[in-house]
Amino acid sequence: GTAGGPAGGAAGTAGPAGPSLVTSLGSAGARWEDPGGTRQVAAPTVPAVDTTGAGDALAGTLAAGLAGRLDPDLVLARAVAAGSQAVTWVGAQDWVLATD
Repeated sequence: GTAGGPAGGAAGTAGPAGPSLVTSLGSAGARWEDPGGTRQVAAPTVPAVDTTGAGDALAGTLAAGLAGRLDPDLVLARAVAAGSQAVTWVGAQDWVLATD
């Protein structure tokens, strides 16, 4: 998430429970909706410098977690963390969020 800023965008996928929709909520975090229900993860408060690449970081982390068949709650939390971290410097970066 970012410190300030409107809702971002949405990405759809088909998971084990059926179709899913993940929506970036900008500085509010992200929401995952599927036939099993809705879950939302709040974004941490971070010093937002530049939102360039925040959505890409969220989407890429989401895709990697889904490809790894990780738990959706963990995937969403990691994706929000990556998007949040991405706004703390100017411009897009070549980095990977540590998952340890």
